[in-house]
Amino acid sequence: MDWSIVIVGVGCFVAAFVNAAFATGGVFIVLATLTAIFPPSIAIPLMGPASAGSLVGRIVLFWRDINWRISLLFSLGALVGVIVGVSVFFAMPENVLRVSLALLLLFMIWFPPSLWLGERRIPILGVGAVHVFLATSLGLGGLLQAVLINTRITKAALTGTLALCMLVADGLKVFGYGALGFDYRAYIPHLIVATLVGFAGAWAGKRVAHRISERMFRLVFKSIVTLLALRLMAQALTSWLSA
Repeated sequence: MDWSIVIVGVGCFVAAFVNAAFATGGVFIVLATLTAIFPPSIAIPLMGPASAGSLVGRIVLFWRDINWRISLLFSLGALVGVIVGVSVFFAMPENVLRVSLALLLLFMIWFPPSLWLGERRIPILGVGAVHVFLATSLGLGGLLQAVLINTRITKAALTGTLALCMLVADGLKVFGYGALGFDYRAYIPHLIVATLVGFAGAWAGKRVAHRISERMFRLVFKSIVTLLALRLMAQALTSWLSA
């Protein structure tokens, strides 16, 4: 038995459950699972297709709540972000991007700039470009989540909208990585399992989503993003000290 497939399956189920219940956070679980098995040069390109089942499941379950304006603007920006991101995937120092992303996430979550983060003045087009650039370069975006969490969007709308935006972004990323020469064929068994358990995890998470208060949801989400930012900083510091 290939235990790497089992580990990927368990991690992606948990990630899908968390995403359906809390709208976001699962990407961090997927990244942690994949990097425990594969080096970053393989784990990062696999993140998108490994999350496909969870994303499609949430899109179906929260279809009526999706904010189509945000989704369209984000997708247009994502196209620009992935074009630039794939070009620097192997070229730009990862630690610089890690620290930049960590600081940006902390600022967006705990010190939202009200002058341009108002509910009606969010530059989603730019958010899409920056988010997908970071996600393509490092495997982690997080900017769209940080922006939307400080608006009045409901938990259901946030869940469905994020899922659709991430599916579009992941599709563009897979195309970009493939154009650079990444071969997905060796990991098809892992991706099939990830897709199947993703549907199951999304369904399970949706069943408990209504039992979680909006206040608790916001607190959990901010805690998850903060932990991610601190982890990124720790990785960069460890890398610099060991160089």
